[in-house]
Amino acid sequence: MARSPFKNTRVVFLVWGVALAVLLLAGIAANVALAQYVRHVRESDPRTYLQEAQRLLDRNDFAGVAAQIDIALQKAPDNPEPYRLRGLMLFRLKHWQEAYDCFQQAIQRGSRVEDLYLKALNSLMQMKRREEAIAFGKWCLDQGYKHWTFHLYMGQTYQALGKYPEAIACYERALEIHPNELFLMEHLAQAYRNIGNTEKAEAMDRRMAETQALQERLAQ
Repeated sequence: MARSPFKNTRVVFLVWGVALAVLLLAGIAANVALAQYVRHVRESDPRTYLQEAQRLLDRNDFAGVAAQIDIALQKAPDNPEPYRLRGLMLFRLKHWQEAYDCFQQAIQRGSRVEDLYLKALNSLMQMKRREEAIAFGKWCLDQGYKHWTFHLYMGQTYQALGKYPEAIACYERALEIHPNELFLMEHLAQAYRNIGNTEKAEAMDRRMAETQALQERLAQ
């Protein structure tokens, strides 16, 4: 009677070895294919380049930021984020007009990031386009943005225009939202003095001194 090949130990090991090698090669091929797919997905996703742009922006690597944003725009030209990040870069470089234009591009594409609107307003202020800044600030408030800095910026703009009652109204509103901000109190006290209301100016000076003393005690 013929002998079964599986009774031969060497043949068994050879068969198992071949089978394991085939499985190992199949696993390697699957992993390579998966890695290639993941890389393709990452390279196709604009978020990959936006995340890298944000990381480079945090390091003030502006050339790197610009390169990443260009790629992101190629992938998704209607995404507001590349315009927002480019605006932030230009804002840091104090290129106010270019920064404002980028912020407007982001706004037109639907960005609702509050900081973007604040920096767009600040860009107008830096360019001394004060009437535009006031109109834009009012529009932001109408859109539902509530950060106290909107009122501060508008107050500063009104004050620069010599419109002290309007500045006071903005500072008072900002102080209602952010009641312990010494910077606001200082501006409000000065605006009261501008209209000759020394009583309210002195009251604000006292409030400022009390708040500062309290903050110093809490810091100890």
